[in-house]
Amino acid sequence: MTHEEKHTLVEIVTGKPFEVRPRLLKFLETVVVDEKAPETKSRSQEKSYHLLFSQIASHCVAHGIDLKMALEKINKYEVSVTQEFVKSTWRAILKTQTGKDSTRDQTKEDIKNIEPEFKRLWEDITGEPVNFPSRDLQYYEQIAESYAHH
Repeated sequence: MTHEEKHTLVEIVTGKPFEVRPRLLKFLETVVVDEKAPETKSRSQEKSYHLLFSQIASHCVAHGIDLKMALEKINKYEVSVTQEFVKSTWRAILKTQTGKDSTRDQTKEDIKNIEPEFKRLWEDITGEPVNFPSRDLQYYEQIAESYAHH
């Protein structure tokens, strides 16, 4: 707001009461509103907050703060379940059962042993059966889908 616009508004509101509304409406017709879109983040800002995320994650790992502990503190925010989060639950079971940190190191036997606990966990969370994708299952789902549309 310019000094001139401010001065005009002061004149309007300190004027005769019955003239305030029409004078204010007339004044508002002359006001130009600058509706610039907010600037998007800069590349520097993006790099900075990704570094911050990495530093916080490293700190949590170094101090034994796990996801369960973190989620207890962020209960007022809506946090989406992502593919990466679901995978982290698999990795947590892998680590607990085998001591392995990475899914790259898991064996077929590890997968066979982790699968039941993983399924129970996510069936409990979702209230739905969890079935591992297989060609047979995909084939049966396609057949069921085609019959549903007839």
